[in-house]
Amino acid sequence: MDPGTLRTVDLSAAHEAGQQIDLSACRYRSDVAAPTPPRYRFMAGLVRTTGATRVLEIGTFHGGATMAMASGVDPAVDPQAVQIVTVDVVRHNDAGFADFPTIHRVIADSLARSTVDRVVDLFDDHIDLLFVDSGHDYRQAFENVAVYGNRLKPRFVLLDDIRLNRSMARMWSDLADLVRGDAHDVSAIAGRESAGYGLVEVDYPHVWPEMGSIRHAAWSAYWWLGRTVMPRIPSEARNRVRRIM
Repeated sequence: MDPGTLRTVDLSAAHEAGQQIDLSACRYRSDVAAPTPPRYRFMAGLVRTTGATRVLEIGTFHGGATMAMASGVDPAVDPQAVQIVTVDVVRHNDAGFADFPTIHRVIADSLARSTVDRVVDLFDDHIDLLFVDSGHDYRQAFENVAVYGNRLKPRFVLLDDIRLNRSMARMWSDLADLVRGDAHDVSAIAGRESAGYGLVEVDYPHVWPEMGSIRHAAWSAYWWLGRTVMPRIPSEARNRVRRIM
């Protein structure tokens, strides 16, 4: 579906639609029989009410969110026309994924150049929805939005954990300021009042600012040292650090 033909999001309609979709097979952890998270119902309803058929998720974990989005695809759509891809560095819940043949899994670093090329090649056009639930720090989350946003031009971008820490809160604030389109904090409707949930409707043409190779390498080193939030240092020094990162 062309980005211009997707329906504009109606948050109330997405919420209501999600209550009617069977998500019994969609679990946050495959080994825990807990109630379906409200955010899964919102995601399924978002896919259903916008008519999305091409979806990319960054950060699979056990696959509950991916499965919820797959369940939200209109059942009248030909399965051959559905393209759902999910990316993570770990592999969980093979048994659960066996029931969702429309989902294609990629086990790799989402920001590695080879992974980006591979994922982009799995779609035959621009995507409808990009869901980012990767490492919970500014640069990793924002860079996943920027890289895949520029290459696959999603009509909608959904982000988890936008209130989780200072780094993610700043990421959401900057992203909302930069986007050409509408940014919605849907934390309440998704049942994520504490961790936070954000939805962006992107108007094109729009270009996301990506990190250069040196800045990406510097941030990767910083992240691998366990530094997910910028330290509290004097503002002048902090600004110099941010220009590097």
